[in-house]
Amino acid sequence: MTEEEGKGCAVLIRALEPIDGIEYMKENREKVKNIYELTNGPSKLCLAFDIESEMNDKDITGSSFFISNPLMENKFEIAVSKRIGLNIGEEFMYRFFIKNNPFVTKHKFNKEIIYIKITGKHK
Repeated sequence: MTEEEGKGCAVLIRALEPIDGIEYMKENREKVKNIYELTNGPSKLCLAFDIESEMNDKDITGSSFFISNPLMENKFEIAVSKRIGLNIGEEFMYRFFIKNNPFVTKHKFNKEIIYIKITGKHK
């Protein structure tokens, strides 16, 4: 738990676009069908990066985990949809992803999206 009950403050990274270390990720996910399914879900992402449950409740800004800034600057649109896989709060539009990115988890809610134009960095 990151805060007291009823106060949300965590972010679940549901997917990412692999750019480097792809062979290492494939070794960790031996039965992956294609690169688009390598990290397109929270469990898949953790398996690909060999992130185990011991990392739960850890500060990702610490020394054991590293997140890089994007390598290139491009314009892209952010899509917003309902959350996935919840029994409570599914109706909230708290799922953000890059529009038309093939590395995003495919879901029926992808069709019920709102677009926000944004300039950002994305390879």
